[in-house]
Order: sequence, then C-alpha cells, then structure tokens
Amino acid sequence: MNNDNSLGVAVLDTGIGFTVYDKKMEKDVPYGTFALTLINTDYEKIRNSIGDTLKLYFKKSFNPNDTEQFAITLYNKIHLHISYASKGYLRKEHAHIVTNLLVREILNSIETEHFAINGIDNCIPVIFSNYNIRSCAKDILQRYSDDLASIVRETGTYEINSQLLNMETPVYYLNSTAEYLMLDLKMYLERSDKTVKECERCGRLYLPKRKSDKYCRLPIRGERKTCNVIMHILPNDEFAKVRNTARDKQHKQIRYYRDTRNCDYTFLLNLYNDWSIDCQKKCIEFKSKMDIKGFNNWIEETKFTVETLTEEWEKHNKNKEICVPNIKSEN
Repeated sequence: MNNDNSLGVAVLDTGIGFTVYDKKMEKDVPYGTFALTLINTDYEKIRNSIGDTLKLYFKKSFNPNDTEQFAITLYNKIHLHISYASKGYLRKEHAHIVTNLLVREILNSIETEHFAINGIDNCIPVIFSNYNIRSCAKDILQRYSDDLASIVRETGTYEINSQLLNMETPVYYLNSTAEYLMLDLKMYLERSDKTVKECERCGRLYLPKRKSDKYCRLPIRGERKTCNVIMHILPNDEFAKVRNTARDKQHKQIRYYRDTRNCDYTFLLNLYNDWSIDCQKKCIEFKSKMDIKGFNNWIEETKFTVETLTEEWEKHNKNKEICVPNIKSEN
C-alpha cells in the first residue's frame, strides 16, 4: 500500500474523535469540526489571500530560497480566516493544524507545477475551489443527507491510505485536505451523536448546546455579543423586532434562492451579511429619530428579490476570477 503522507500529518482514529499528529504537536479533534471549519470559512477571502501571496512572490520569478518565507506569509494570510471561522468550537492549536495542512497542500501544488503558475485555481485546495463540496458537506453536517458518494465525486478522493496500530486502531496518512474532509464526514455520520445546526440570525453552522437552540454562540466581527445573546435581550424593542423580522425574511430569501438556482451559498451569505450590517446601522439611526416608518421603508427598499439577487450574482461572476500571469522560475 502506498503511504506517501505528502501533508506530513497522521490522523489516529480513537473511536470518539481524531488525534492529529505532525512533527511539532498532537491534538485531539472531535469528528465533524474540520468540515464545520470549512463551511464557516469565507471562500472569497481565502482565494484572495492565496492570490495576493502568489502575486507577491511570483511577480517576476520565484526563488526557491524564498520557499520558507513564502510559507510563513501564506500561513499568516490564511490563518486569519481559519481562526475566525473555527472560533467557538476549535482551540487555537486546532486552527493552527488546519492552516498548516492548507499551506502544505498549496506548496505541494506549486512544486508539482515546477513553480510555473498559470492561475490561483491550480494552487487552491479543491475543498475551496469547488463550491459544490461545501453544499454537500453542509447537508451532511445537518444530517439532511448521508450521501458521501457526492463528496467522493466532487473531490475525486476514492481511497485514503491507512494502517492498523496495535492491530486495532487505524491511523490515516493524508495527501490532501479533501481526504481529511472525507474521513471527517464519514466518522461524523457513523460515530458522532451531534447534529450541526444553522444559525437563524447569521447563517453560520454551529454545534448547539440544546436541541431548541435557534441561534449560535459564535463570535461576530464588529459585535460584542453573540447571536443567541442579541436575540435574547432585544425582543421587546420595537426597532429590534422590525430588524430581526427583516433579517429572518432576508435570510430565508437567500436560502430559497440557493435551493432554486445554481448559485454559490457563500456569495449569498456575504450579500446577507453586508445587508445585515447596514440594517443594524439603520436601526440605530432611525431609532435615534424614533422613525419606525422610515426604518420600515428602508427595509422594503432593500429587500432581496429574485431579480436583485440574480443581478448581483451575474455581476459577481464577471469579476470573481483572480488570475496570476504565467511565470516561470529562473534557474
């Protein structure tokens, strides 16, 4: 059996979770949390971070002596988003492992191309370049589906190398983050008693503490309180009621649009998040003037429709590709 282990990581399946080993550390990671990190990560920001770093180091020609510094720069760019996406259910050390896996896979892709980069899509791990993977993984995490075959088709991952430790405990050697995702979802379905939910306020996935939970306890950029706290303390405020109702309708609209159109959910969530931030600002503005009618009018004017979402999606598609010029290294 071929055990290349090109990511330099071994994943030990303990029966209740994974123990992930690399050269510097070993950490226990619950089933499903790698997939959860993937779902909550901003795809566009990850793509931009990788593209910016490639442009910086491949502007003229790549010097192999800069590989270590390139990896450090890439790590810092990516870790910012991975760390935020995993807060609330992964520790800092776990986010560090995930970031390192991504950096190693990108370095492997660059070496495979012999440092001649045609575009960032050739270097982005498939879990972030193929948007269908996110939808499949999201359905599995919420237990709407147990179709692992869809992940196999989208990632092209058909077999993961493993060995038996002490004749009973399997240890897996990873060649890609897609393999880790496949393994993570498989064990989540088979062995975890958790069911991931989608926050009805911000749209992120989270591990609920109670079955009745509707809102996450995840940190939010620009806000001091989590969704569950915000939704608990503000229901008696007239302006907050209007805002919360509008947010709920807007979120349902993007979910409906995703389910009926071939449109990336991350893009829709970004639209929703931008609108939600504006909505909070308008709530404060109109409340200071006690103008509930004006607030309602603003919500009506900015509500999502099939037409407005289609227009934004078409506009996005014209500008989403970030290309890096053909550059060959100088020997």
